[in-house]
Amino acid sequence: MITEKTGYPKDMLELDLDMEADLGIDTVKQAELFAAIREHYSIPRRDNVALKDYPTIRHCIRFVMDEKAQSASGKSQVTEQQSQVTSHNPLEVPSQMASGPQTARSQVRNCNPNLKPGIL
Repeated sequence: MITEKTGYPKDMLELDLDMEADLGIDTVKQAELFAAIREHYSIPRRDNVALKDYPTIRHCIRFVMDEKAQSASGKSQVTEQQSQVTSHNPLEVPSQMASGPQTARSQVRNCNPNLKPGIL
C-alpha cells in the first residue's frame, strides 16, 4: 500500500525512516496514506489523531495494531455483556429486591436521587 501511494520501491522503504525528513513525503501525501490505511483496515476516523505522532512506517503499523486490538477487545466486552444479558432469567428476582417493593424503590432512588417518586 505504501509503495503504491508513495511510488517508492519496497526495498527503499525501511520501517524507521521518517516519512517526511527521509523520504520526502509531504503532509498531504501522509494524510492520504493514513486515510487509505484507515479505510483498508476499517478503522474509524478520530479527530484527536495527529500525523506528527506517526512519523515512520513503524508508527503507522503500530497504530493499526493498536486500533485493531482495541476494536477486538471492545467487541469481546460487548459479546460478554450480551451473553450475560441473554443468560439472565427474567423470572428470577434479584436478591436486593427480594425484600419488597418499598425497599427496591428506595434502593433505586439511592442510586439516582433525581428520580421523581411517581416514576416508580
